[in-house]
Amino acid sequence: PLPRPRLMTPPAAPPPVAPLPAAPPPSASPLSAGPLRSWLASLETDGGGRYGRYAAAFAAHFDSFADLLLGEEDVGVEAILDACSVTAIGDRARLRRAIASLRPEGKPLL
Repeated sequence: PLPRPRLMTPPAAPPPVAPLPAAPPPSASPLSAGPLRSWLASLETDGGGRYGRYAAAFAAHFDSFADLLLGEEDVGVEAILDACSVTAIGDRARLRRAIASLRPEGKPLL
C-alpha cells in the first residue's frame, strides 16, 4: 500500500496588535479640568466647544502634556486620536497639528 499523505496544518495567524490599555476614570487625572481643557479650547475657531468634548478622553489617557508627547512617540498620533474617540476628519487634522506643535522645534522629548 501507498503511504498516507500527511495533512499539513496552515500556519498560525500572527497575534493581533494589542489595544491601548484601559484608561483610568477621568476624575483620576489632573488634566481633566485645567491645562488640557484650556489647550483644547484654544483650538476652537467658532467658540462652539467642539474640542472640549474630547477633554475627558484625553485626560483619561494622559496625566501631562509630556505623557501625551510620549504617547505620540510610542504609539503614534493616529492611535491616540482613535483611543480618544476623535472620528471627524477635520477634528483629527486639527488635533494632529496641535499635538505636533506641543514639541519644541528640533528638540527631542528626552
